[in-house]
Amino acid sequence: MAISSGPLYTPTPPTVAPQAEDTRNITDWVQRELYKISTSLSAISRLQLVALSAPPKTPRDGLVAMADGTNWKPLRLVTNEVLVTYRSGWVQSDLGKVWVADDSGILSGNATGASLPTIDLVNNTNDAGSSQILSAKSRAGGNSVAADNLFTLVGYGTVSAVHQPSAAMFLIQAAANAGNNIPSKIIWQTSDAAGQLNHSLTFDNLGNLTLAGVINSKTNFVSVDRNGVNQTGLANNTLVKVHFTRKNSDVDGVFDAVTNFRYTPNVAGTYLISTCIQSDPTAGNILDAKAAIFKNGVEILDGSEIVAVTAAGITFWSSVAFGMVAMNGTTDFIEIFAFLQDSGGANWEIQGSPAATFMTAQRIGP
Repeated sequence: MAISSGPLYTPTPPTVAPQAEDTRNITDWVQRELYKISTSLSAISRLQLVALSAPPKTPRDGLVAMADGTNWKPLRLVTNEVLVTYRSGWVQSDLGKVWVADDSGILSGNATGASLPTIDLVNNTNDAGSSQILSAKSRAGGNSVAADNLFTLVGYGTVSAVHQPSAAMFLIQAAANAGNNIPSKIIWQTSDAAGQLNHSLTFDNLGNLTLAGVINSKTNFVSVDRNGVNQTGLANNTLVKVHFTRKNSDVDGVFDAVTNFRYTPNVAGTYLISTCIQSDPTAGNILDAKAAIFKNGVEILDGSEIVAVTAAGITFWSSVAFGMVAMNGTTDFIEIFAFLQDSGGANWEIQGSPAATFMTAQRIGP
């Protein structure tokens, strides 16, 4: 190790002769030399460490050394000379334990050789924790708000010596704070032909995965029926709601088979709604019968309808209705209704067989 602040300390040779005052001369010389050493140390402005090719044999906490990065590599991804400190193990000393940046602060790595600028995070503790990169957003020390960018990671390429964004990941606050809950969404983007970050994949806090505007993680698929039980006592010549009481499939929990008997998707998009309703008269014959699809309480799609011209009519009728319906994913709902006119004017019923009366629905597009 070399210490320098200009001329180094050079001792003055003592003058020793066989006189009685030799002891006093030596004492004076020691005092002068100690003063010179003190003055030299107090003026140190540079510390030069020789790069070591092997670690010190008996390091102690606080020891600082320069590793050559070739024969001795205390940091597994660093292959050039690096300043390290021993704290129960060798750690990089360049940044210390904490890096603090002011408004103009930036952590920069610029490789001109074969090595790569790398952030290497290792957790060597005996627990399940991981290394972390933390990014926080606040507004003048206050709350973050909807649409705030909480974290950004951008990959750049270079065109004509100018860095251009090629891919990015954004962590966005999706809505206003709700207590300690901060709704969020993650957006991955790649560049289009014009070099703009437009091709997006979004994962929101409801679990929806959206690719170029198409949500493909949730389909809100349901399959429901009446579990073999007829729906009886239905008023003649009146549209009535079909009560689907059994859910064969409803992974996303969007069909109410207990109270309102309606389908309320929680993902916006276009849905294919399909239903088959078998209507049975209880006294006479069927003069008119159909099924219908209602959205938000309004009839939007009629099913196949039978109209008899004589009182002889028919003994039962299965009406099929289907179509594509746009749903907003929040308040829009679907219900199935059926209608029957009995030649005898009596009440009618809906067949409960799962093969005869059922409904399916599924999201098929944006």
